[in-house]
Amino acid sequence: MIFEKTRELAQLIHETEEAGRLQVAKAAFEIDTKANHTMNEYKEYQQNLQLKMEAGIMSKEEFHESTKKLRVMGNELKENDVIRELLEAENSFNHLVNQVLDILKYSITGEESAGKGCGGSCGGCH
Repeated sequence: MIFEKTRELAQLIHETEEAGRLQVAKAAFEIDTKANHTMNEYKEYQQNLQLKMEAGIMSKEEFHESTKKLRVMGNELKENDVIRELLEAENSFNHLVNQVLDILKYSITGEESAGKGCGGSCGGCH
């Protein structure tokens, strides 16, 4: 029974405006080669920077220049309408899912999530 109710909840989440917006944003991103290329370049540069930092093979100057470049690349992501919409849709959907998880946690344990508290905008859980 609990798994059936969980599937029902998942279906309700899937039917939300946030989930629909995310699906549309993902579809738009998938067909936009420029957006894909920009995002892949950013992720690859970020991962390489992280590996170099973990290996300790960067000077302070190289670190400063690399983080500066990463910031510029991040701004380029935000300037791309398709990427910006995808990121905003993901944030909105993740916020919804986190609210649901917070309500579940509170309903089960009586404890609110650390540092979050109830903002009163979720329809009331307690």
